[in-house]
Amino acid sequence: MEHLCSNASRSSVTALQSSAGTMWLTGVAIASVYGVISVLGLVGNITLIKTFCSAKSIRNVPNLYMSSLALGDVLLLVTCAPVDASRYLSEEWLFGRVGCKVIPFIQLTSVGVSVFTLTALSADSTLSRIIEEDTASIGIK
Repeated sequence: MEHLCSNASRSSVTALQSSAGTMWLTGVAIASVYGVISVLGLVGNITLIKTFCSAKSIRNVPNLYMSSLALGDVLLLVTCAPVDASRYLSEEWLFGRVGCKVIPFIQLTSVGVSVFTLTALSADSTLSRIIEEDTASIGIK
């Protein structure tokens, strides 16, 4: 009887080890995808911000809003992606006590900035269309 129990426990340990190895590989794959998304997002958003800041001919209100949105995206990529990826690689919090307080604040602030920026961009677009229609109706070009 002991022989059967020891074989059963060995197969359970082997199954757990195999499961842990599979979970670790899955975690590495997910963290890698987060890494690729972060790098591409950072390159794209930083390029957009740099372009809008360097070219004077395209400095206007909608592009200012787009730059603000890109900055909010950069903040999210820098704070959310590493934190979320670390959850798949470690069972412990890796960012210390300060990170526990600061990272959620930065994340929520970044989301708030993005929502506000999209709202302002929509309002600006709507107002510019209304003004264009009003000026066209009275004959001003």
